[in-house]
Amino acid sequence: PYPEFTVARELSEYLKTKGFVLLSQVEMDILLCRESLCPCSQSIRSPFKSISKVSDISASQASPKSPHSSSSRNEFELLRWKSPPLKDILRHLLQKSDNNYASALCAHLGKSQGKSSDTKGGVAVLTDYLIQSGLKPSLYHLSDGSGLSRSNWLSSQTMTQLLNQISQHAYFPTFLTCVSGGDAFDNAAGAYSDKLKGNLFFKTGSMEGVRSIVGFLKTKSGRNLAFSYFSNQCEWNGREFRFQLGQLLSFVQERY
Repeated sequence: PYPEFTVARELSEYLKTKGFVLLSQVEMDILLCRESLCPCSQSIRSPFKSISKVSDISASQASPKSPHSSSSRNEFELLRWKSPPLKDILRHLLQKSDNNYASALCAHLGKSQGKSSDTKGGVAVLTDYLIQSGLKPSLYHLSDGSGLSRSNWLSSQTMTQLLNQISQHAYFPTFLTCVSGGDAFDNAAGAYSDKLKGNLFFKTGSMEGVRSIVGFLKTKSGRNLAFSYFSNQCEWNGREFRFQLGQLLSFVQERY
């Protein structure tokens, strides 16, 4: 499902046909492309001393000439992956609820802010941001970047406060195009009510016994409202949930 995995796997197979032996750690790095789970612009480099010809050619003899060769004779560039725009990555993440992309972005966030390039580093950056935003630590707990789970929780009030802050940023119009309902050809809002088409921008989350929806609602008077609805021990199935919330949001949309 991820093009970078396919490219890495094909590269690995190609090198093998040329007589290269990829040692376990290098092969793992190439096949998993851990830092390209979220396709960010980067070069994948690997110590050439860990890749050798079956005939035991030395690294210095086998090192290929490349316009992107490293200054170190023991390294060379295997693959360069150019990232799509961040908004396209976010659109896929939010509309498809892709936890792999969310986890990878969380790790990259940690790396970009000088912390560890893993979930722990990303969570630390997110927590610092929430504290600096004036949100009480007692009202949320984050353990990874994957959203709704048994180990990630926060209050509805905290989520609404966070949405209000997001709406103040210059990137807010672009953000709205990334969530469900933000695409002109996206009929996601219509699944809740025909009245909400073009007026509801949202992200849902669900797991056994829990359903949630958060986002922004454009009202009849032109106001933009941030909202958050969490339902624990929810007995509605998906269709019932959409119907009930559609009625509620349509009422708010008409009245305000």
